[in-house]
Amino acid sequence: MTDIKNKILKLVNQNNEYVLALSGGVDSAVLASIFNELNLSYRTIFINHNQKDSSLLQKSAEEIAKNLETSHENIITDLEENASETKMREKRYGLLFDNLKKNEILVTGHHKDDKVETFLINLFRGTRLKGLTSIKAENEKNLENAFINFISSIPFYGFCSVCIDHPRVQKIFSNLKNRKIITYGLSPNADVKAENIIVKNQKMYFDVTYKNKTNKDNYTIKNISFSMLGLHNIQNALASISIALELNIKPDIIKLALKNFNGVQRRFQLIDTYKHTKIIDDYGHHPEEIKAALSATKLIAEKSKVLAIFQPHRYSRLKNHFNEFCSCFNDADEVVLLNVYAAGEKRIANYNNIDLENGIRNYGHKNVTSII
Repeated sequence: MTDIKNKILKLVNQNNEYVLALSGGVDSAVLASIFNELNLSYRTIFINHNQKDSSLLQKSAEEIAKNLETSHENIITDLEENASETKMREKRYGLLFDNLKKNEILVTGHHKDDKVETFLINLFRGTRLKGLTSIKAENEKNLENAFINFISSIPFYGFCSVCIDHPRVQKIFSNLKNRKIITYGLSPNADVKAENIIVKNQKMYFDVTYKNKTNKDNYTIKNISFSMLGLHNIQNALASISIALELNIKPDIIKLALKNFNGVQRRFQLIDTYKHTKIIDDYGHHPEEIKAALSATKLIAEKSKVLAIFQPHRYSRLKNHFNEFCSCFNDADEVVLLNVYAAGEKRIANYNNIDLENGIRNYGHKNVTSII
């Protein structure tokens, strides 16, 4: 508890106003208690999703606020029962951002079943996230501006970690002024970069070179072991490493954490092996994600064939990225396409799995089949 309190103390400022989004669980209760002990200025809010346990969680959140004698507000959504996790998150953050006042900083806690984002990670993110919703952009310029506005809202004592390998990201952070930017990636120009990458026994091994914050000398964390295959996963690991180093987490702890990390469900997850055939599940539904997953598959396929079974997610996504979808299956020896998962959308003419099959064939792939 003391360790968590000290970490939070380094991230907060007595002059700021905070909004604590309570989950009703232990995580947000701990977070609120620490804010109270630190005599920070804050209020609490609870988003009721109209789900099975929402009423109980709301009562718990009210009890937390009552015990701490702080201002509290409940907001009830219009979601139907058994709404998807994605819909609940979209609604949750939309309401939270809309509720923020001009100079407030959002800090979120999560329900105990949310295994991906912890309340500490969200604390690091909690830097006045107004403007993030504008990422639903109609063109690339709006998208870039949304990220520039988001990063520009980081307080003076904060920092942003960005992947220098992507040209669009390079363009974005070149427009940022008076913000601490840490770069990571495979590029030799990255502040935190991966080197000597090899694949062995279905794991990635690599070194990480970085500059020490104190004396600016170059340091290396050697022979990091990571179970997530693919260069894109090394970039993801580098993002975590760059943040951990900035937070003064020791290299030995970083190395051990990555070694023990077994991945997340539906991200290049090995489901089973049947007659020497590995069955891998990956949730990638954007062309770049598909490319990355298939590229990683080639690392373990050796001389075996790769069969990609893909279900397009949303007609609008298929339409908006049709050309990219047609060219992202090059690392698959054979492609099988399922019907589009509409996710509540209406059909869009000329954008179904048959149209995608024809498009992939027109881009030169010879082994594509659709299941109707």
